Amino acid sequence: MKKACVTIFLLSLVLLAQASEKLLLLAEDGFHEFLKQDFHRLALTLSNRYDCKLTSVPEAGVQPVLRISTVKESGNYKSVLFAVRGNLFFVNEKNPVEGLTSADLKQIFSGTFRKWKRTSVPLRQICYCGSSQIVPGNLEKGSVPWVRFPDPGFALQMVAADMTALGIISLVNADVTAKDTRCLTVDGITATPGNVMSGKYPGAKLYYLSVRKDAPREVQELFQKLCSKQTKFKLLKAGILPAVEGD
Repeated sequence: MKKACVTIFLLSLVLLAQASEKLLLLAEDGFHEFLKQDFHRLALTLSNRYDCKLTSVPEAGVQPVLRISTVKESGNYKSVLFAVRGNLFFVNEKNPVEGLTSADLKQIFSGTFRKWKRTSVPLRQICYCGSSQIVPGNLEKGSVPWVRFPDPGFALQMVAADMTALGIISLVNADVTAKDTRCLTVDGITATPGNVMSGKYPGAKLYYLSVRKDAPREVQELFQKLCSKQTKFKLLKAGILPAVEGD
């Protein structure tokens, strides 16, 4: 009887340990919101076995069971290219600027780019379409104004009418063009599909989807779902360019 009680007690401790084991899902740079709905379903399914958590910030000492980030994991992870975020940069056809550099991009997104480099042309407005999160949050007095347009075509039409303007549209709208405008290279690299998906184009940022090889079956199933065409359509709807790897 005493031996049976000890066995039951030890079994209870094992079950309690399993129930309190943490499963961390890490989704950086806004993908936290993108994963919320799927995470809630997963957490509900695994609530009797695991303490599930979705976060956008890494936790010290906790290895994520699933991760969306700019890091391509290796070792105990399976990792695939998931999505690409980035922008295309347009100018008026008459603007003599030859292209942008990575240093120029840093100045543009920090609000300190005020003149077209290597030309005598001033920069008087930045016309963009997409999330306002790309606009610098601490624009000083006298900084170049950012003007948001509801449609990428409208933003490029404004650029076509203003030789001093810069147009910024998302990579997901790469099929949008406007007469009398041209797309700039960055560090001499053109935003071709190959350059974008390989990470060579400096105006793009690659995001990888990684899952631990020893992850629970339900997490592995979520990984497969996130690799599906259904998710690719969902990414496009959210204004994010899905990866073409594995198609």
